[in-house]
Amino acid sequence: MSDLTDPSAPREPDDVVEAVELDTELVLGALFTSQRDFTTIDLPDGPAVLGGDSDGDSTAIAWTWSGLFDRAVQGIQPSGATIEVEGVTVVTGRAGDREYRRYIDWSDVQAQMGLSVVTKPVRT
Repeated sequence: MSDLTDPSAPREPDDVVEAVELDTELVLGALFTSQRDFTTIDLPDGPAVLGGDSDGDSTAIAWTWSGLFDRAVQGIQPSGATIEVEGVTVVTGRAGDREYRRYIDWSDVQAQMGLSVVTKPVRT
């Protein structure tokens, strides 16, 4: 196994997946009670690593996270429903200096919480 603190060492995909799991838990666990059910979406070439750049400094990981809507979220009363969130996290940088960009369909999360999302065009 390579030393991930060495910038010249190749990054281990499993370590990136573990880092994304911890990051996702931190964000979604603040809203819902985690069921500790974080899974990556398996692909033919390995678990959830969708691609990366040629330098190994950028990786996209698809994932699913489940939690219970059992406490109030921004004044919305809990329903006890299981919330399943699917997303993609783009990780740039190497161990010790990573940046995470999460892409989540929040309108789907809101629908699972029992909310209706209404949009209207912006007036110019």
